[in-house]
Amino acid sequence: MAQKNQIGVYVGTEFLNFVEAQKGQILYSENVPHFQMPSSKEEASEGVKLTASIQKILRDRKITNPRVDLSLPAKDVIFRAFVMPNMTAPEMQDAVSFEARKYIPFKIEDLFYTFRAVPFTENQVKKNRILFLGIRKETLTKYSQVFEQANGKVISAEPASINLLRLLIWKKRIQPDEKIAIIQLNDGEGAITIIEKQLPQFIRDFLLFSTNEKERMENPEEIIKRIRNEVHISRDFYKRQFSSISADHEIKQIFIFSDKQGEEIAKAIEDETEVKTSVFNIDQSIDGMSSTAVSPLVLNALGASLSSIIRLTAELDLVKSQVVNTAAGIALDDFGNRSPNFSLTAKIAGACALIIGILFWVSYSQNLPLLNKKNKLKITEKKYQHFSAQTLRKKTIEMTLKNKEYHVIRFRSDVTSLLSLLPKLLPKGVWLSNVKIDYEDSLKKGQTPKKEDTLETKVLLDLNGYSYAEDLSKQINLIENLVENLKNNDSLKQKIESFKLNTVNKAELEGFPVTSFKITITLLKENNDRS
Repeated sequence: MAQKNQIGVYVGTEFLNFVEAQKGQILYSENVPHFQMPSSKEEASEGVKLTASIQKILRDRKITNPRVDLSLPAKDVIFRAFVMPNMTAPEMQDAVSFEARKYIPFKIEDLFYTFRAVPFTENQVKKNRILFLGIRKETLTKYSQVFEQANGKVISAEPASINLLRLLIWKKRIQPDEKIAIIQLNDGEGAITIIEKQLPQFIRDFLLFSTNEKERMENPEEIIKRIRNEVHISRDFYKRQFSSISADHEIKQIFIFSDKQGEEIAKAIEDETEVKTSVFNIDQSIDGMSSTAVSPLVLNALGASLSSIIRLTAELDLVKSQVVNTAAGIALDDFGNRSPNFSLTAKIAGACALIIGILFWVSYSQNLPLLNKKNKLKITEKKYQHFSAQTLRKKTIEMTLKNKEYHVIRFRSDVTSLLSLLPKLLPKGVWLSNVKIDYEDSLKKGQTPKKEDTLETKVLLDLNGYSYAEDLSKQINLIENLVENLKNNDSLKQKIESFKLNTVNKAELEGFPVTSFKITITLLKENNDRS
């Protein structure tokens, strides 16, 4: 029979959590085991088993041609937040595609992605905070094919934290625009998401312990201690990240979604943060079923099933981004349905006709050197004549950004003396992998720079590095020691305007667990004479 209820599926580490629901109430739930999602011929047999299991569920539930809402784990999604100048919507599409390449570890062409621009004002200058969400194409395609082989279709795909947000709104546990944090804990893995105005502002996944720390994994006190530490790091980072955008950084509520020790964890976090913290009880979403037979992870799938019922202020659906031309960030469906722009076409045609006419006149009125110049122009013309309009727009943006950089080329800096101090301030176990120096120049006269002008320069130092200690919890302490060394150095105090610890993330180098970090130091303005 036709599908009357909603189908939500969460892609877990070991199971696909399948839910059939009706307006937020679970009617049926099953965990479908998968050792690995099929992506090659060697894995085809596992894919057949998985498809057969899904087909059996659909037959038993009498569901044909299912339309599936997919819930994605935090480890599969790529979330980045960065700031860009204020610009028009058409400019924003291309500019985000260009800028995002700086913040992601993959080629932009290998991602399905979407983004939202949140306007704000800083120092009376309008800017946009870009919330960028992506997933590798091969990952989402792999998930979608599993259901296509069962005659189904994935109609939406969102991070699990967004699905849980829908569930909280549906159960009237929060106000629509309330600032909250969602903490997901399951089987040694965790994720923290901070949400404001129904948009994720911060997403961070983490391991509670590495595989060689089995004894600590089985110790409830150690687990709670690690979770409190992760919450502390994430909360502090969020406050620093938003300090220039909003004065209100306080989270109003924290919700725990955990497979065990939920109440103990909630109490520990509430004591640590002094923020109301509660556990979402799975019993509230089950209709006539025993909660002991249902995995807490099905709440992710249940939240996904609400996608067509609970509409958020701004959607971040990665399925809708599958038909994106990532070179320019424009949906192909929209491009194909767009009405022709005859005015623009006429202007381009007129400009081309004018150029051809000028070249024709020059060829008959000038001598041999000008004819040689004409031949060079023809070569240049051939180089660009097959370029699409969107390619030219991309190159225009690139040239504009480069031109702005050339206008503020600097001729001197006092930053060298500061760099010489850094090796002395690094604690044992901490090293730098990269030091990036940016200069933000502004004219005193507020005009295009000339040779005789003086620039006021803001110098930004990005320090990227790692910390290592055999005790993973002490890796964070090493980074905090570095921060204190930088803040308390007498020489640096005289030159630092602001200091920000931007990122702290788990990582692995040559088989060893390490913690990566990024620190941004803003130095006091200095004069740069263009002479």
